[in-house]
Amino acid sequence: MPPVWPELSLPGAHSDIGGGYLPQLWEDLFLTRPLVETLPHNQPSAQSHVYRQTMAQLRVLEHSPAIMPVIRTNAITPEVWEDDLAPADATASRKNAPLPR
Repeated sequence: MPPVWPELSLPGAHSDIGGGYLPQLWEDLFLTRPLVETLPHNQPSAQSHVYRQTMAQLRVLEHSPAIMPVIRTNAITPEVWEDDLAPADATASRKNAPLPR
């Protein structure tokens, strides 16, 4: 393991976490729990409160000793999922936009 990566103790995890993956494989890693906000359909998800909150969390994570090596060596981007299958009620003209990834 290169010295830039900190040793993390993860009780219950097997010893070769992160090892043995082929170089061409892509893996998504959630750095925070997804957040959910219900928005009007005409509002871009990137203009939501939870999107701004996620970007603020990223600036805090950039200084975390455990996450810093991941952020330095990978492109970190928030990802928005939209759920257009909301129940037909008062929120039928709205969308859910959970973040980040």
